[in-house]
Amino acid sequence: MFSKVPLPMNRSLAALFFTAAVAPAQTFSFGAKGGVPLTDFMGIGYPLTSSTTNRYIIGVGLEARLSSRLAVEFDILYRHLNYRDSYFVSPLANGTEHVTAGDWELPLLLKYRLTRGAVRPYVSAGPALDALSVSNSFVVSPSPLGINVPTTTGKNSTSAAIQSKAAIGPTAGFGLDIHAGALRFSPEIRYTYWVSPHSSTSKQNQAEFLLGISF
Repeated sequence: MFSKVPLPMNRSLAALFFTAAVAPAQTFSFGAKGGVPLTDFMGIGYPLTSSTTNRYIIGVGLEARLSSRLAVEFDILYRHLNYRDSYFVSPLANGTEHVTAGDWELPLLLKYRLTRGAVRPYVSAGPALDALSVSNSFVVSPSPLGINVPTTTGKNSTSAAIQSKAAIGPTAGFGLDIHAGALRFSPEIRYTYWVSPHSSTSKQNQAEFLLGISF
């Protein structure tokens, strides 16, 4: 025969299970991120003749705290860029291409806070994936008669300057966690080295300033 568990013990067990169920939810934080790139996305060199990286980064971040100092962070960041390149058509003529594209950066970071308190410096490091989505590519190809005929290649086409739409590399950052009531502000400088860049003209070294606001 099994003995009955006293009522106070039942309440204690219920409170224990409730605490265990709620505790993991308290370790997650979610918020918005924004910032500016400190380096251009593309470099100038054949076949690239010009490049412009829009001076904004927007996105969201999710953080799971493993302890009072250690956490895992996943970000989804977006920026917009456009560039113009040239490519070989025939021995007598080259084509030019004007491309606008969206860039998605997806870093997964292990984050360590160096101190405790209202203002806590931290370091972070981990792998990052970069996905390029070409939205419009306007191509001008000189004809044998010297007449330029513009055409549009359609959404998500691959331009002449891009060899791969995906790039991977390690990333590292240094920042501050600043607690202000229920909000947390996280200014950060982040550096990424793209081991497999999108093309020979896309830059392997990337630096950016980010500001996260989470709760």
